[in-house]
Amino acid sequence: MDHNQLEGPLPSHISALPSLKVLNLSHNQITELPHEITQITGLELLDVSDNALSGCLPAFMGGATALVELAADG
Repeated sequence: MDHNQLEGPLPSHISALPSLKVLNLSHNQITELPHEITQITGLELLDVSDNALSGCLPAFMGGATALVELAADG
């Protein structure tokens, strides 16, 4: 889903994909990650680089126990 001109907060129903292993949302205009993202229990790679996220990543991201790689630069 990279380079798709997605804007605003990521919808919380993303958690309906618990077996998802790779989520590449880079190069969009996403402003916020929902707490429900930690319910994607198989998520190993999350790329949210080059988005409109501001500040620090939420503390709840520590609950993403299968996460091996997180790209959040830019």
